[in-house]
Amino acid sequence: MLQGVQIAGLSLIALLGALVWTNIGHLPSAPGFLPSWSGPQKDERCSKSVIKLAPIEGLDVVSLQTQLVYNDSVETPEGFYWNNYAKKASGLNFCQVSVTYGHSGQNDAGIKTIMMLPLEDWNGRIQGVGGGGFIAGTFPGPMKAALSEGYAVVSTDAGVSVAGMPTLGLSNSVVHWGLLSKGNPNLVQLQNFASRAISEAPVFAKAVTQLFYGRPARYTYFNGCSTGGRQAYMLAQRYPGSYDGLLAGAPAINWAKFLTSDYFPQLIMNLESTYPRPCEMRAITSAAIKACDGIDGVVDGVIMDPDQCFFDPFSLVGQEVSCDDSLPGSEAKEVKISPVAAAAAKAAWTGYRSLDGKASWYGVSRGANLTGILELANTVCDDNGSGDCRGAPFEISADWIRLFVLKDKDADLRNLTHKQFDRVFQLAVQEWSSWISTDDPDMRTFAETGGKLITWHGLDDQHIQSNGTKEYYVRSAAIDPNLGDYHRYFPVPGIGHCFGGHGAFPGTALEALIGWVEDGIAPDVIYGRGSMDGKERPICSYPKVARWTGHPDTQQAASFECVYHS
Repeated sequence: MLQGVQIAGLSLIALLGALVWTNIGHLPSAPGFLPSWSGPQKDERCSKSVIKLAPIEGLDVVSLQTQLVYNDSVETPEGFYWNNYAKKASGLNFCQVSVTYGHSGQNDAGIKTIMMLPLEDWNGRIQGVGGGGFIAGTFPGPMKAALSEGYAVVSTDAGVSVAGMPTLGLSNSVVHWGLLSKGNPNLVQLQNFASRAISEAPVFAKAVTQLFYGRPARYTYFNGCSTGGRQAYMLAQRYPGSYDGLLAGAPAINWAKFLTSDYFPQLIMNLESTYPRPCEMRAITSAAIKACDGIDGVVDGVIMDPDQCFFDPFSLVGQEVSCDDSLPGSEAKEVKISPVAAAAAKAAWTGYRSLDGKASWYGVSRGANLTGILELANTVCDDNGSGDCRGAPFEISADWIRLFVLKDKDADLRNLTHKQFDRVFQLAVQEWSSWISTDDPDMRTFAETGGKLITWHGLDDQHIQSNGTKEYYVRSAAIDPNLGDYHRYFPVPGIGHCFGGHGAFPGTALEALIGWVEDGIAPDVIYGRGSMDGKERPICSYPKVARWTGHPDTQQAASFECVYHS
């Protein structure tokens, strides 16, 4: 039970972190993006007289603002500086440049690209920082964390902010811009969010950096997870050459397929008009982990190879589970695991199946959390003693279906039949794949630019099915046998969506990318560390996997070796 409780808590932390990032940069005293402090001196480089942008064909710059910021600080938990360990820094002095612009004739003059330029100790590099959910970027946390390491930093909101704010949460900003009217999605803004704005951000960053420092950046990198991971792939596929190196964690590629299919466990519960208590789902996950944890010979709370775990959730139906863990929806002392709980778990694990039983997309692993604020089989229950529960779908998936597939913000997804959902999935793929799915496997043009791409994906990702990322890599390798010369994929056992879980977090991934781009050292392994128990593990480049050597000290990475999957 402890396993499920800890992972569920991390989802709450993720949401709260997003809310903090959203609001910290929008205090009433701030004329721009971040609060400022009066410094002891001026820096003439941070002025409009120095930072004069040349016209860019097709773009209309509305405003350019500069602001000196002194003695700022940042603290990000593990994973909140994308793909990095926890970060804490103070005494940050930088020039913030904000460019607001639009596209000629598009009536979209509200795109904001923000750059942070360290006043001293610039490392000669630019880092583009990605977004999450329906947020294109401009999170203060990861931007300032990158700044603290000496990067000139750039990020864009793609013009899909709400009243100057990136969002009020990971999803709900999209209801303000997704539809122009019933039946009419906002295609211009979707294009900006999906692809266009992220390609323009490095153009501004390279120009502003050269004006500010008097020399160009030596190397440029893009760093993102989830939506940010998808953005990295979009840059590689559609805008190769934008950056020298791309780091993609848990990439939200295959967008139309995975995001639509994420609703499938909710559909199964809706069809039964019955909703299990969260403690039932946590108990099922805990039992699956217990059953499959030791497959690799090491009992550490991690299912090393989820594809070899075949635990049947229906084997638990009728068993009593304690619900006294003080989490929402867990007030009753004892609850029997219900058939619908097992059905919802199976739906999440096997993935979306059409009415005729056809496998249409992948499922999450049996180690992935199924319940919590953002999870796929989440429910909420009344605390008035009635015990009544209802579905609480993954917000981003539900918004996607309502706004872009059904094109009706008031659509009640609870009324969908299985046959109707099959049509929803079909429409999502037909209409939107070329816009945002970012699933073109041909990476050869990216290779010709000399770019490098590192991808990692937690195998216990509870939102984006990791097998979709593996499938993409396999398809790419079928097109180009030399794929490993410029793109490497690292599956990470026991890690959830972008962070969290009992596995070893790959916090050295950015370091590995830099070594590949600047020193030509292609990474065969990335070393990770567990945030819960401090264990170290080698994270192997696909298709290799980490195998225990038999050494008794399983806390050390040296007790494991990378071998080809047998």
